[in-house]
Amino acid sequence: MYINENGEVVKNTNPNVGLYILDSQGKETKVNIPEDSLGFQLGQAAQIHSSGVLRATPHYVKAAAGSSYSRNTFAVFLQPHWDTAMDSAVDPYTFGISEKQWKPNMNFGEFTEATIKYFYSTDSEEPMEFGKSQL
Repeated sequence: MYINENGEVVKNTNPNVGLYILDSQGKETKVNIPEDSLGFQLGQAAQIHSSGVLRATPHYVKAAAGSSYSRNTFAVFLQPHWDTAMDSAVDPYTFGISEKQWKPNMNFGEFTEATIKYFYSTDSEEPMEFGKSQL
């Protein structure tokens, strides 16, 4: 949904604005979700708990620089309890989880804090190229 400076719903007139993902072939792809549809995105907690069967999709939103409207969404996050063990039957490093995010015996709270630091730290040794941030 796009809203102008008067609070009115408007159409997006910029074809480059919106949600982008890194698809399974590693290609940056714009996603267009129809107005009468819902989009679902799995996070890395689901990826770890499913031992890599389910995969998180790296994504970002590209804004319209200097435009007179904004993109608005309603995100709902389903996640484990803060103290839930982040166990996996398979080593998470084998399916794309960084050593800076996950360590054996971590709980979800520790994983969340490490993940935020990994993706948003300004002194990261591994800068994110895809969309400047993958979250």
